[in-house]
Amino acid sequence: MTVSKIPIQAHHYVGASTDTKPTAATHDTPIGSTFFEHDTGILYITYDGTNWVEIRTTARLVDSGGTDITEITHHSMKVLEQFGGNVYSKTMTMTNDAATRFETTAKKLRDAVIIVTTNNMLLGKSGTEVYPVDADDTVGFTRVDLSTLYFKNAVGGSNGTITILGVEE
Repeated sequence: MTVSKIPIQAHHYVGASTDTKPTAATHDTPIGSTFFEHDTGILYITYDGTNWVEIRTTARLVDSGGTDITEITHHSMKVLEQFGGNVYSKTMTMTNDAATRFETTAKKLRDAVIIVTTNNMLLGKSGTEVYPVDADDTVGFTRVDLSTLYFKNAVGGSNGTITILGVEE
């Protein structure tokens, strides 16, 4: 097997399990791109831009004392959670170079996608914004309180725009 470098611009798709997955020929899909089946919860990755393989998610169950109970894979467990919750969508454009909290009061999301546009941003806690998010890039979180996220312009005077889409808990 040949080792392939995943390009920085890997694409991220969402669709139903019955949808035809995109390919290099149909959507210019680069290697390393992912496809999330929203109706099954299965995540796939393409190793060549055409063929897709499931990313096997492993969960480790640990009791409150820290003892490892067992390991299970996504396929061997049934998720009994009913999905609900309101859709959350908010956009914020920076107006200065100070670290800015996205929400001033607690706003908990089960799943969230952060989309940065216009200019590069730094993400983190107040005073420690160290995670770079480039313009036209996305970052995903599961179970996050948006009031704990701070953004800062990566370059002084280059105000970025942040959009967060998610599902409230």
